[in-house]
Amino acid sequence: MHKTALPLLSLLALSACSKLTLANYDKVQLGMSFDEVKALIGEPGECSDALMVRNCVWREGEASVSVSFVGNKATIFTADKLK
Repeated sequence: MHKTALPLLSLLALSACSKLTLANYDKVQLGMSFDEVKALIGEPGECSDALMVRNCVWREGEASVSVSFVGNKATIFTADKLK
């Protein structure tokens, strides 16, 4: 196998198993816990905590999802450019 083919195949395999999809985002529901959301769309890229509100963002390329948790329950969630 060509030396550059292996890294490209690895990258393709990783992107194919992404959890950050519109189908998975559509399963996020009001009141879900952080762990339930994480199980659906993967590990967030960043989270910040202030005044008992946790805001988390998931990004992959241009696609992103933001979820706000109050008392460990999803209260507001938005998505942009998901496929």
